[in-house]
Amino acid sequence: MAADSEALLKVSHLTKTYPMSGSGFKRQVFTAVDDLSFEIAPGEVYGLVGESGSGKSTTGRLICGLEHADSGSIIYRGHDLAAMSERERKPYRREIQLVFQDSSTAFDPRNRVGRILEEPLIIAGVRDVDERHERALSALASVGLLPEHYDRYPHDLSGGQCQRLNLARALVCEPCLVVCDEPVSALDVSVQAQVLNLLRELQRTTGVALLFITHDMRVVRHMSDRIGVLYHGRLVEEGAAEDVIAHPSDPYTQTLIDAIP
Repeated sequence: MAADSEALLKVSHLTKTYPMSGSGFKRQVFTAVDDLSFEIAPGEVYGLVGESGSGKSTTGRLICGLEHADSGSIIYRGHDLAAMSERERKPYRREIQLVFQDSSTAFDPRNRVGRILEEPLIIAGVRDVDERHERALSALASVGLLPEHYDRYPHDLSGGQCQRLNLARALVCEPCLVVCDEPVSALDVSVQAQVLNLLRELQRTTGVALLFITHDMRVVRHMSDRIGVLYHGRLVEEGAAEDVIAHPSDPYTQTLIDAIP
């Protein structure tokens, strides 16, 4: 685990529950994230892996501020995001971005690509129109899209191109941390490899830290410096990617490894 002094993000004892059926004293809750703790160093790729329902996506949404934790802390650069109001957290939103799983539902279909890329810059306070335009074009180029894509709509793009746009939107504000929630699971296998290689190259060139969320141990091994294995909302194993793959200590981790084609 990254030392406290080096941590960009430190999640400590994070818990999130959702109400289930029942009422009164019989009211039950589902624990999606259960006393979860981990750290991410600057520029590190931390892979959070587990089956569907393990709490991976909920963890990402908590970190990005789309959900609110029941308890625990999310320390980013020494500040507890979990304890902040929406207004207090606003200055940090530019620094922590999210890449959605399904790019087809991530964009407003009424907006052209240029508007999709410039909107985060507007929210971040970039007022100069020419600067926003240039940064949008630069973001397109960084993910292998062309200037002519600027005036197209998302439905004019292929699935792989939409996910490249998803990456460009996340990176256009030059964040310090990007949460990637199953970013290739909706793509064909051949396109998956292209997007994963692009993401890894962008991470290396920009130095951005990634929280890479996936159910696929094969993918997380390819992408990550360290891996945390999540089972029913709890971290059951953590370590360097190659060590976890080669010498798993938890039976659940071994089950995930055995599922690798």
